[in-house]
Amino acid sequence: MQAERAAAFGLATVGDLLLHVPYRYERYGDSTPVGSLAMGQEATVRVTLHSIRLAPTRRRGLVTIRALVGDETGRLEAVWFNQRHLLRSLASGDQLMLRGTVGAGTPRTFTVRAHDLLGSGGSEGLHTTGLVPVYAATESLPSLRIRELVDQARGLATTAPELLPAWIRVRLRLMRYADALMAVHFPRVAADARQGRRRLAIQELIELQLGLMLLRRREAT
Repeated sequence: MQAERAAAFGLATVGDLLLHVPYRYERYGDSTPVGSLAMGQEATVRVTLHSIRLAPTRRRGLVTIRALVGDETGRLEAVWFNQRHLLRSLASGDQLMLRGTVGAGTPRTFTVRAHDLLGSGGSEGLHTTGLVPVYAATESLPSLRIRELVDQARGLATTAPELLPAWIRVRLRLMRYADALMAVHFPRVAADARQGRRRLAIQELIELQLGLMLLRRREAT
């Protein structure tokens, strides 16, 4: 089902996926101790899940998932909206990184925007720290899921074959193709993403020019 959704969106192969470049990035900081959070602050916290429950609301069709979480400095009540699947995927004792906004209450609420389940096989902080890529997506294939799929393909990105000769890369000051893919999907700083995009754009232009030359030669014979 997931493969069908991806293919319908034009992501039929791993190559399609790796060339599906983010259109922007969310800039998140490192994790903050729970005890240091201020009211209204947007932050990332690294916490342990103590309990989780479904909490219906008065609004028809709206439910919240509420979880008591904390670190050695304090506790929060993490809140997700309409994400019943978390009752199956999260359990007491899980280590989480949560990105969200601090609210009122005792304990204080923390409205979750994104989360990472640590130790689940994905990259730590994939959705919650650093420069987080945002992809063109659909309701059935959201940006978060694309981010996870790209992360699973990370190993293939690092071994992507180089198509441009060294003299072109040196002359145009281009990074290697594999490095460009890593830079656009997993940038450490904004400059990495810009350089990666530049390399991919120039390669696409060169391929287009070569294709036109080949077409003209065939038409001339």
